[in-house]
Amino acid sequence: MRTKREEFTKSTKLAMWERSGGRCECGCQLKIIGTPIYDHYPVPASLGGSATPDNGRVLDPKCNRRITYGHDIPAIAKSQRGFEKRIGLRKRRPFPQRPRGQQWGRSYE
Repeated sequence: MRTKREEFTKSTKLAMWERSGGRCECGCQLKIIGTPIYDHYPVPASLGGSATPDNGRVLDPKCNRRITYGHDIPAIAKSQRGFEKRIGLRKRRPFPQRPRGQQWGRSYE
């Protein structure tokens, strides 16, 4: 079930910015001045996260891309597949069987 993502309010973003001291919170500690600030949900909304300062980090654009496309999107997709399987929307496809005596691939007879 898809949950609509709550956006951080301006006051929440300001609180996260002040908490980080204007630096990227991924671990690189890059000073973020003059570049867009990306707010990041360590626990995405679709996996039960909320738009609070406790569930938010300030990232620079490069780190945001790396974290979002390297971890978040695959984790959300896996969670969605598991949910669909549990409620019966996804069924396992049987492994294709080959006739007896035939090897894999084409037979050139």
